[in-house]
Amino acid sequence: MKTSIKLLGLALSVLVLLDSCTKSDLSPDPQTQSERIQVETDRTVLRQRMDMVRRHLQSDLHKSFVPIDLEVVAEVAAPVVGGVGLAATHIQFDGNLAYVTYHEVGEGYGGALDIFDVTDPNNPVLIFQMTIADTDLHNLDIAGGALYIAGARDVLSSLYSTSITQGAVAQRWDLDGSGLPTTMTEVALPSYSANSIRYNPAGVLVSTGDVGGGSFILDPITMALVDDINVNDAKYIHGTADYLCVLAGEGADSRLLFYGASGFTAGPILNVPLTGYDVTTVGKNAIECYDDYVLVNLGDDGLLKVDRHTGNILGEYEFVDGDGIAISAVEFGDYTILAYGCDGVLILDENTGTYRLISSYKFSDNGSVNHVSTNGEVIFVASGLQGIRILKNVEKTCTLEHIQDGAVERSVWFELYHPSTSAHQAFKWESGTGSFVDNGDGTAQITGTIVSLKNPNDKWELTINLAEKKNWTQWSSLGRSYVAGPDHIPGSHKDWFYYIMDPSPTNPSTIVGLGDNAGVTKELQHKPIAYKYGFQLGMSGNVKNAQYGLSGWLSYLNSAGDRRTLDINVNVTGC
Repeated sequence: MKTSIKLLGLALSVLVLLDSCTKSDLSPDPQTQSERIQVETDRTVLRQRMDMVRRHLQSDLHKSFVPIDLEVVAEVAAPVVGGVGLAATHIQFDGNLAYVTYHEVGEGYGGALDIFDVTDPNNPVLIFQMTIADTDLHNLDIAGGALYIAGARDVLSSLYSTSITQGAVAQRWDLDGSGLPTTMTEVALPSYSANSIRYNPAGVLVSTGDVGGGSFILDPITMALVDDINVNDAKYIHGTADYLCVLAGEGADSRLLFYGASGFTAGPILNVPLTGYDVTTVGKNAIECYDDYVLVNLGDDGLLKVDRHTGNILGEYEFVDGDGIAISAVEFGDYTILAYGCDGVLILDENTGTYRLISSYKFSDNGSVNHVSTNGEVIFVASGLQGIRILKNVEKTCTLEHIQDGAVERSVWFELYHPSTSAHQAFKWESGTGSFVDNGDGTAQITGTIVSLKNPNDKWELTINLAEKKNWTQWSSLGRSYVAGPDHIPGSHKDWFYYIMDPSPTNPSTIVGLGDNAGVTKELQHKPIAYKYGFQLGMSGNVKNAQYGLSGWLSYLNSAGDRRTLDINVNVTGC
C-alpha cells in the first residue's frame, strides 16, 4: 500500500524535457532521455507509415439496407521500438486532433504516441510520433492543456522501488499551443500496470488492477495522490462531471462501483454486482460513462448498458456467431460502435430495451479490433499489431423502383390532380428508377423525375428532403405510429427507420415542372402535419408489398389551389 508522500516524491523526481532531449538531474533513470524517448515530427517521414486507401468496407451482414456505410480512409502501420512492432491500444480525440497509444505485446516493454490532424476527414495527417523504449502506453485522456497516459514501465530501467510498484505508471504531459507534448511528469503506482486514466473535476482517475492495485485520484498538476480505494482487480475507471465509476473484479465476482464526483472518501453510493455475467479477463474491459448510464464491455458475455442511478440493466448484446470478445464501445449518433476483437467492428442499434446488430465489418488481414473512438466525423479503430484504421461514414445511395398497385405500375400518386374532372393521377420514374441517399447524419434525400402514366409530357422533378431519422423505439416514444398494408410482415415495423420531411424553410421539398409543367414549382408539406406518420423504410414498409421499401405522405397544391395528398410508395434496392 502506497502513501501520498512516496507518490509525491516520485512525481517530482521524474521530469522529462522533450525540447532539450536531455536527462533531468533528478531522474533515477540510468538511460538518457534521448535514448529512451525519440520524437519525429517530419511529416514526409511520418507519411511513409500511412496508406491512403479510400476503400469501401463491405458489411458482413447481407441486409438490404444498413444505416452506416463505412469507408476506410487510411491504414496506419504501427510504430517500431527496438526492432519490435507495437500494438495500438487506445484512441482519444481532442477537437481535430486524434491521440493514439501503443504498447509492446508480451513480456518486453516499449510504447509510442501518435497524433493525427483530422481537420479534413478525407485526408488525415500524422503530425507527431513519440516512442519510449521502456514503457508500455495503454490508455490516455486529454484535458486542461495536458495529456494523461496510463502504462507500465520496466522497473529495471526506471530503478523505481519494488516496494512501491511493479511497473505501473501514470504520466502527465504538458501540451503546447498546437496540442503537442513538451514536458512530462511521471508517477509510479502499485501493481504491474496502469490500465485506465481519466481526467475528472475530482482529479486524474487511474486504475491499476491485478495484484496489489486499486483506483486512485491524482492531482492533475503535480500528479500527487489525492485519494485512493483498495479494490482488488480494478479493471477500468471512468466518469463524468457528476459521478465516478469503477469496474472491478473478474468472472462472476465482477461489479460496478459508483462514487460521487468529489471522490472515493465517502464510499460508493451504489454497488452493482454483475450477477449472471462472467467478465472475461482481457487486456482492457473498457467502460464508457454517459450522463445517465454506463456502457460495460464484459468480454465473452458482450456489452451491457447499466443505469447509473439504479444499477438496472438497460440493454445488452452478445455476438454469438464468432469467437471475439467485447472490449470497448462508443456511441456514434443514434448507434453504438463496438470493438469485438477478432470479430471486428460491430454497429448496434438500440431497440425496445436491447441492442440489435445492423452491421459488422472485418478487415482483409483479419486484424483484431481492441478499441474504437470517434469525434462524430471519423472513426479510429485500434487493430493491435496491424496499427490504426481510419474510417469515415459515407453517404449511401439506393435505387427506388416503382411498385405494382393493382393493374398499374406507379411510384407517386396525386389526389385530385385534375380538379376539373375530380381525377387522381399516378406517376412513375421516367427512367424506371429514382434515388434515395442516406447522408449518414440522420438526413436523407429522395430524388427523381416522375412522368404521368397518361401523358408522357406531364413530368416533374421530385426532391424530398428528409430529417430526424429514428428507430421504432425513438419514433413511438413520441406518440407516433406507422401504416401497414395488406402484405405487412407482422412486427417488421419495429425494424424500420422513420423520417419526417425536413421542416426547415431553407431546405424545402419540391416538385419542379418539366415538359408541359415547365416554369411551375410547388412546395410540399409533410402529412399529417402533426407527424403521426412519417416516411417509413424497411421490409413491407412501402405498404403495397412485403419487399424492402419506402412510403411517405405529403401534400401539395393542385391547379385549383387546393391542398391535396401526394403519396410515394416504392421498392428500395441496390443498397
